Amino acid sequence: GGEVLRLVLVALRDMQGAGELLRVASVSRGFRDATRNPALWAVVCLSDDTPIDDASLTSICSLGAGGVETLDFFAGPGLRMYTLVRAVQLNPRLAELHVAGCAAHSEFDLAELSLVLQDHASLAALSLEDCALTARSVHKLLPLFLCSTSLTSLSLAHNAAIGAGGIVALCAAVRVSTSLTSLDLRGCAVSASNANDLAQVLLASPSLTDLQLDPLAQLGAASSITFRNASSPSLPRPL
Repeated sequence: GGEVLRLVLVALRDMQGAGELLRVASVSRGFRDATRNPALWAVVCLSDDTPIDDASLTSICSLGAGGVETLDFFAGPGLRMYTLVRAVQLNPRLAELHVAGCAAHSEFDLAELSLVLQDHASLAALSLEDCALTARSVHKLLPLFLCSTSLTSLSLAHNAAIGAGGIVALCAAVRVSTSLTSLDLRGCAVSASNANDLAQVLLASPSLTDLQLDPLAQLGAASSITFRNASSPSLPRPL
């Protein structure tokens, strides 16, 4: 099943969508079964050498028939955030969304993604890595971070333009979250001051136990924080 799924996705990329894929599928039993069995599309995890564009993601959602539970992929230059939002809407059971490299978006797209994901009660993990996010982007996503009671893992890694303003806003949301246990901000140019704020959040949060920062930021925070007691969470060791 896994190898057939990989071949189908490569075909979607190379053949520009589902129409040509279905023609090829008519002469290949494995491809035909893959295109007709939504269960094979419940978990879609792709390596970086199979980037997804608008047509491919639309086809995946069509073939998955609303049953996709995990989406993990690298966005090609032809993928817009607008299409990702539509994909999320069509898959209400989505539990994990991991997207890297989706830089084609507006503030409205991010606000809509936040709104749509709030309706996904099963969403447990969200990664928007290297997606050209800024401080304003973080503000658009804040309602999701504040309202979700199912989100346990969040990665905004490799978004260096988030800046101090974005980190401060994120700290406010994480501090009150009762579900988030893991936060990854590696590659976000976290300053020593921001790292200190994040370490304070780690101590105060009712749920957060894993905070990943760049090594220098980790060291800067750790050197200026006095943990309250032996049971308090601690910063991970520098990578």
